[in-house]
Amino acid sequence: MKYSIKTIKTYPDDGNHKEVVIDLPFYISRGLDSFTYIGSTGKEKEYNSCKSSKTDRRWIVLLKEGANPSLKKIFNIRLDKDLDKILDYCMKIYKKSLIEEISRLERELKGFEEERLEII
Repeated sequence: MKYSIKTIKTYPDDGNHKEVVIDLPFYISRGLDSFTYIGSTGKEKEYNSCKSSKTDRRWIVLLKEGANPSLKKIFNIRLDKDLDKILDYCMKIYKKSLIEEISRLERELKGFEEERLEII
């Protein structure tokens, strides 16, 4: 998988604020401003909370707009200090979503064909 790492626009080039450019429907970064998100357990969590003056060094993966419906259904926000683990998660879940998307489209096509036969 090819990717590049660059400084996030509007952030200082101090090595703390990075994003990964990848040709998949994920936004991977570290050092963003703090925000609250819902974790996989359904509880609110904070990224880069203001409890400390240090920038959070964990990579976080978020879903980009336009992701396929199957990916939206199975995706969970992930954080890890190891970028390779984040990239592995992205590849694994994206592949799984494509397999589910193929199944969904086959079911939809079959339903359409059955509907078409009933009309004729």
